[in-house]
Amino acid sequence: MVKKIYGVLDFENEFYFGGDILGSCIETILKNIRIKLYFPLLNPSVKEQIKDSGFNSNNIIAPQIHFPNLNPHLNWGRLFSYPDITVQINYIIIEIFDFPNNFEQTVFSNIEHFLDLLFKYCKIISRNIYDKDNETIKLSGPLNLYAINGNSVKKIPNIYSEQKIDMDFSHIENNVTLEQLSTAIKFSSLDIEIPLEYELILKSYYDLENSDYRSAVINANTALEVTLSKKILSVLNSINFPNPENLLKKFQMVSKKFELLKLLNIDIPTTDYSNKIIQPRNDAVHKGKFLNRKIASTVISEVEKYLDDFSPLTKLIE
Repeated sequence: MVKKIYGVLDFENEFYFGGDILGSCIETILKNIRIKLYFPLLNPSVKEQIKDSGFNSNNIIAPQIHFPNLNPHLNWGRLFSYPDITVQINYIIIEIFDFPNNFEQTVFSNIEHFLDLLFKYCKIISRNIYDKDNETIKLSGPLNLYAINGNSVKKIPNIYSEQKIDMDFSHIENNVTLEQLSTAIKFSSLDIEIPLEYELILKSYYDLENSDYRSAVINANTALEVTLSKKILSVLNSINFPNPENLLKKFQMVSKKFELLKLLNIDIPTTDYSNKIIQPRNDAVHKGKFLNRKIASTVISEVEKYLDDFSPLTKLIE
């Protein structure tokens, strides 16, 4: 009788976390299968020596779970700072509970979508904007499953074992905290679709990484347009305004939507939206001006204020 099913998720490269994630265990649901995610921990015997190690040291060890014959030579990750620890993690262990028939297919068929959602939400929640001047990290690795019976370990063969997760992450100065990761896992476990305005802001992040500042500004403005439209429709519906969509059609441009917000007495996060958000977009689209990173970053930051106020992620789980 199999007592435990574990998966070793190999990132091959590294995903950067805050030090509070080290040693943590998060329980969640993957398509009705209960799983736990175990993260590696810092070896306490070397913690005080890290100050003199130059950081970038191989002091991360396997999670403290009973996994017989686990390869001790696996590089679980490295530490980059002290005392505010940033760590790159190469592996996590997944424990699978109450496994039904064909659970392998369920896990492998859904893990990529789950992780794709998870990493997107991590990026949105942490505001982890890429920096083209620093190295970006590509995650690409398989998930292998093992059956544990006493001290016996047997790899579970399946046609999905070569499936790889392939996503990009930024340099070590931008990391994800345990609280942010836990929230992202909750959204991903519930399989909550990322709202359109957040998909657009993600595109804006990617544009910024690739130094396509024009597209970054345009996508951020489009995210703002979607957010303002949703807010206006919500307010109009709350007062039983007849045919609110028809009214909104008369205020199609972003600048016009701001006029409508004022008419509806809706508070806005900034009064300087014309110069900080709209003008850079008009310069790029209508005047063909070249934009720089500072301008694009400012536009994104300003738009994020509206996402927080008018389309908060907390509404997704209400």
